Amino acid sequence: MKRIYKYKLHIKDFQFLELPKGYEILKVDSQFYEIFIWALVDPEAKTEQIELEVFGTGNPIDNFNRKYLGTAFIEQSVCHVFQRIN
Repeated sequence: MKRIYKYKLHIKDFQFLELPKGYEILKVDSQFYEIFIWALVDPEAKTEQIELEVFGTGNPIDNFNRKYLGTAFIEQSVCHVFQRIN
């Protein structure tokens, strides 16, 4: 049975996140001054590692393939979250 889980992200340029296979990312947002991803997952599925990047507004972005996931507002900062596509 699927459930919605919340995953904390770090405010840094690049990171890995372990999610159950077949996940569906529903939302990126801030909560209590931190960034989170909410995803629909099967908690019993095997996991896979995804690559995420967080960019501030105006920061340079190289030419990797990416999928935009969402934007989170933390105090005076704006963080745009992308998933690297291989």
